Amino acid sequence: MGWQRTILLIGALLFASVMWDLTFLDPLIIALIVVLIISWLWNKTTLSGLGIRRTVISDRVSVGEKIREEIVVSNRSRIPKLWVQLDDRSSLPNHAASRVLRLRGRSEKSWQVETVAVQRGRHRLGPVWASGSDPVGLYESSHLMPVTHDVMVYPGRVDISSITLPTAHLSGGRIAHRPAMTTTVSAGSIRDYSPGDPLNRISWSATARRGALMVKEFEPDPTSDVWILVDLNETWHRALHEDERLPGHAHLNSTTEYIVSLGFSLAEAAMALERRVGLVVNRDDPIRLDPATNERQSLRIAETLAVVTPSGARSLVESIASDVNRVSRTSGLVIITADTGGDWVGAAAGLVERLIPVTAIIVGPGAGTSEIVQRLARARVQVHRFPLSQ
Repeated sequence: MGWQRTILLIGALLFASVMWDLTFLDPLIIALIVVLIISWLWNKTTLSGLGIRRTVISDRVSVGEKIREEIVVSNRSRIPKLWVQLDDRSSLPNHAASRVLRLRGRSEKSWQVETVAVQRGRHRLGPVWASGSDPVGLYESSHLMPVTHDVMVYPGRVDISSITLPTAHLSGGRIAHRPAMTTTVSAGSIRDYSPGDPLNRISWSATARRGALMVKEFEPDPTSDVWILVDLNETWHRALHEDERLPGHAHLNSTTEYIVSLGFSLAEAAMALERRVGLVVNRDDPIRLDPATNERQSLRIAETLAVVTPSGARSLVESIASDVNRVSRTSGLVIITADTGGDWVGAAAGLVERLIPVTAIIVGPGAGTSEIVQRLARARVQVHRFPLSQ
């Protein structure tokens, strides 16, 4: 360290001064001793009174969106900080929050950091390792500032416009008894006209009978539940080469990320249509979320898919038989898998025979994909082969 070398230099000069009576070295020796003492005292104040505050402006985002954070560093001491290095230890990839600062006495500095989320999961912002030294760099102090904040990165969204959600054939299905905001095929009741009602809702026959303008109120059509089965049997998952990835979607670097992103995007789309959505994750320790349609369910699905990883070799056949055995004719099932072995085609065909609509999404360019697509089509399963390149 610098102070050790300085002490050695002082010792050498002092030895030379005594041995050869070099008195002209005495002022230099005194000056070095003074610098050594002042630097030591200065270093003791380098990090005293230093504080940090982190405020996360957006702590729940999807891959591709920005996480915004404001960092405020304050010096509560009267003594200025000529050089303070802040080394950020965040686990969020590409989060560049480290800085080298100079602070006047009783002052503060702030800056904002914007980071594009590139990896789903739960990440931690912070802590910060602060370090500083005296003006000549003889001594150095460091201190861990344990100010942290957790952020959640949901899977990225993918284009699912080519995928049609399965709809069960409902007869006398559940009706949500509330006035519809849009026109549906069935009118529920009539009421007096109110200013602002669209003209295409006026019931002219009722108006003629009652002698006053009457409008029709519509009930929303019955909708079926949607089950989404995300297959994370690690046997079939692999990383993707550059030429197999979609341009502009660097995070889709494996079949796992494709499958999870598809499941997340389909769940969002179904819940936007006010359909009840259930989730099954096939792995050694399977996950099952029963269908619901509310903000809490949307959050549960998003957080589950944000952190889930492939595990074990539990077969898709077992998952269909065990995890979705309560799927009824009032439900539809979406299977998202990279399994091109085809053992599970018979189980999917069995659901179709029970009048349960099944949609299969095959992810991956593996051998045998075309054959399994044909087998699923013959079993009357709606099948999509999701593209991995364009």
